[in-house]
Amino acid sequence: MGPARYGKYYMAMTLLRENLSRVADVEERCKLISKMQDITEKSFDAWHFYMVNDEKRNLAFKRAIESAIQENPADRRSVLDIGCGSGLLSAYANQSDASRILAVEENETMHSIAEEVFRRNSCENVNLLKCHSSLVKLDDKEKCDILVTETLDCAAFGEGIISTIYDAHCRLLTPNPVVIPSKVDVFFSVASSSDFIKMHAVENDSGIILSSYVDRPVLSSREPYWCCYLDDLKDECVFHSDTIPALTVDFQDVASLKNIISEGLHKNFDVQITKSGEITALVAWWRANLFGDIEIDTAPSNDTCWQQAIFPFPKPLSVNEGQTLKVTMTLKKDALRFCVDQDFTEKFASCSVSDEGFMMQMNSDDIARFIWSHTSDLPRTARILDMTNIPTISKQLQEKFPKVYSHCSGDDAIQVGKRMCLRSDESAVRDGCDVIVHWPITPHSSLNEGSIAMLSDIMQGAPNALLIPSKVQIVGYLIESEVLIRKTRLDPTAQHGINITALTEFNLLHYQDINLKRLNCTPLSEATVLRDVTFREEMGKCLTTITATQGGKAVGVVYYAIMGDYVSEKEMNCSMVVFQKPMRVDVGSKIKLGSCFVDHKLIFSQV
Repeated sequence: MGPARYGKYYMAMTLLRENLSRVADVEERCKLISKMQDITEKSFDAWHFYMVNDEKRNLAFKRAIESAIQENPADRRSVLDIGCGSGLLSAYANQSDASRILAVEENETMHSIAEEVFRRNSCENVNLLKCHSSLVKLDDKEKCDILVTETLDCAAFGEGIISTIYDAHCRLLTPNPVVIPSKVDVFFSVASSSDFIKMHAVENDSGIILSSYVDRPVLSSREPYWCCYLDDLKDECVFHSDTIPALTVDFQDVASLKNIISEGLHKNFDVQITKSGEITALVAWWRANLFGDIEIDTAPSNDTCWQQAIFPFPKPLSVNEGQTLKVTMTLKKDALRFCVDQDFTEKFASCSVSDEGFMMQMNSDDIARFIWSHTSDLPRTARILDMTNIPTISKQLQEKFPKVYSHCSGDDAIQVGKRMCLRSDESAVRDGCDVIVHWPITPHSSLNEGSIAMLSDIMQGAPNALLIPSKVQIVGYLIESEVLIRKTRLDPTAQHGINITALTEFNLLHYQDINLKRLNCTPLSEATVLRDVTFREEMGKCLTTITATQGGKAVGVVYYAIMGDYVSEKEMNCSMVVFQKPMRVDVGSKIKLGSCFVDHKLIFSQV
């Protein structure tokens, strides 16, 4: 099985990583890293690392697969692995003396990785297909006795597991097969965190603008739920009820699966409130019985790779201890929804936002404070080009200054801008502008390449316009964190004897959405300026030295943005330059970091 058979993305990453190991020049390294980041974004889900590095998850599936194969008669040990990903579970089946294994994976990159994993682990009786399981056709002699599928998302069913297993029962499995997992129990609780509102609701004169994850009278949510690790929230999640068992889905029961797909389930709950306060969401999770007494439980108190499912409210709801809250649950096909039976009478805007980071920026007091402090002395007659792409900021600028043209880009900003009736008449700046107001920072504290590219073009036609802000400082420090290691690269010791090091080709060199407030980590240096960016000056390469002030295992450099009094880390998440390998540092160790702009995108590289 030679590399020529592998998918284009896997081959490209292999070649780029080889080239990176031979190149020393900062600019060339940054160009290679930029290409690697682009390929990763197109072809690979970074959460895969956290999943395959979850030792408890891996061991549970390994034990379940071994037990199912050994307890089945010798002539009923054929295995079907749907959504095999890296091939880890199929390799467990191969190791457990399955008679034959059919592994199915439709993603090109994961199919390539699985192909290499099977080669390295001598899985000669595995047949790997590149397609969706619904396209697999088997005659009666080819049907399998054991089904393994780990197509479980944060709310269990969102990856289509019910439809997948039902289809397998009907077409691909022998009578009375073993299904792993055999059943799933779903639980929920009433919760509060101000982050749920900040990420999913923006209140303004035009009404409350909601994310696509919120049910409301005007529009039903486009997405059934939002997923997050509760530990990643800046504002701690508090529960206001006991854990409520919601439903059980038995994957061995074909008639029940058929009914869920065709008719759905509907249940009502009277939930007793155990803690007074303002609740902002329902939170759900699941427990899966894999085989026998082997289980996986994704409750928030358990350290697993799975996030929790969040059903945010359109606005906070005051509750008192002892009060009963009516909750409705529906499950139709693979879409699970929870909602409170509450009449929210407020005015809701008839638009739906998909990016929670964009919602955070619209709700940001710190961003608003920065803009107002830097525009307060401008004359009312100033001609202003507003490039913030934050409609709440744009609206207030237009209310204060009559000659403002607000440019919105991206579906979310455009539809919210229309809803807020932002003036979009370019005549205000047709003869030039006196001031350009922009916002160059993303919700994860990196520089916004789209904003910088547009600014670069506009500045050529407005060389004398005042820039707000005119510069930004990127600041970072060395960090030690086992959690970030597990989220950014393969831990080859976590797979209980199976070699899946083919995944290392996709080890990350950049990671974002890091909440330093809640992350279990250790800073290994003082905050260091990684580079100053002045927007009217040449943005060439830059070299910085970071000196360790504490010994430890450095996984990378966490960074954020500073502009005057604004520090993005205070209310937004951070990003990280990930080292190619975690490295041991001692007090006084010096780490060199280079950076340059590649197509207006700021790229960092360890030198």
